[in-house]
Amino acid sequence: MAKGKALAYGHSFTGKRARCAPPKASLEVFEKRASWKIAAENEQLSAGLAKLRGLPAVNEVRRCGFIAGMS
Repeated sequence: MAKGKALAYGHSFTGKRARCAPPKASLEVFEKRASWKIAAENEQLSAGLAKLRGLPAVNEVRRCGFIAGMS
């Protein structure tokens, strides 16, 4: 190790351009879209998840923003 240089540590995505690029691009898309478009997509997601709730194989549907999970 070079003198005066500390060993870098942290999360696996820390400082790695290839790993930071996709979330950065997603944030840029959200910043460029009009809020009405996001609201419309939110309604579409809600409607789609409502259909899944009625399926016999689906016990639970959870959601936080645009992230959803089911079991």
